[in-house]
Amino acid sequence: MISAALSFGSFTLVPAERLLLVGDQRLRIGSRALDILIVLVSRAGEVISKDELVSLVWRNTFVEENNLRVHIASLRKILGESSDAPQYISNVPGRGYCFVAAISHKTSPVTPDEQLTFGGKLPLPRLANRIIGREAMLDLLERQLPEQRLLTLVGPGGIGKTTVAIALADRLKDHYPGGIAFVDLAGISNGALLTAFIATKAGGVLTSSDPLAELARQLNHRSVLLVLDCCEHMIDEVAVVAETLIAETQQLTILATAGSRCAFRPNGFFACRRWIVQAPTK
Repeated sequence: MISAALSFGSFTLVPAERLLLVGDQRLRIGSRALDILIVLVSRAGEVISKDELVSLVWRNTFVEENNLRVHIASLRKILGESSDAPQYISNVPGRGYCFVAAISHKTSPVTPDEQLTFGGKLPLPRLANRIIGREAMLDLLERQLPEQRLLTLVGPGGIGKTTVAIALADRLKDHYPGGIAFVDLAGISNGALLTAFIATKAGGVLTSSDPLAELARQLNHRSVLLVLDCCEHMIDEVAVVAETLIAETQQLTILATAGSRCAFRPNGFFACRRWIVQAPTK
């Protein structure tokens, strides 16, 4: 599993922050090229087929092989190499691509107990408008969420799930002395990076080979509200992380939002603790 930062040559890759650095300077890189690099580096020394690389990066979207070649070429240009003399990305004819450079792992100098500071780095997003017609819903959710610990707001796009989640979290801010962390998952598409992404957005750093277990240890005995917004595009991965964290912690509460067409797991927390968000009453 990917640690906090990976160094190769003069470059440093921080997957959870989606950063590629040369020295201390951040490099501009497209999101697809960065996803390709993260996958290749995370499995350095392994030949990854073109079909698998496409499925990991584009996730259920049909793309032509030429699209992958274009992004690989862009990535090589950023890394300063050519296909004739690859230092980092080797094309294995008939098989796929392989990251061939030596990699060193960087870890955080702070101890695990110091690493996570929920609520200290990222305040709740501001609501653009005053909430109207949601008071009864918020009153009920305010009572239910602390008791259930894991609840998903479900509804079609634009119905106001994120607005309700932010308003509810704001109401409950005094209920969680450990803080509230709002994590927008719309910006991540690689499920393998989900746990590290959540921890980083919440103000933490994970460095162990089992990031989900480490995150659960850091959150155990902490009264924290974790808001996971826009889960619909990776609902299965989020369900595994959320259910594991709830099972392995004592005071953590998770509030998630997801589209109404999500395929919820039949026996999981996500299936039996849903709240259908409807249009506000007038």
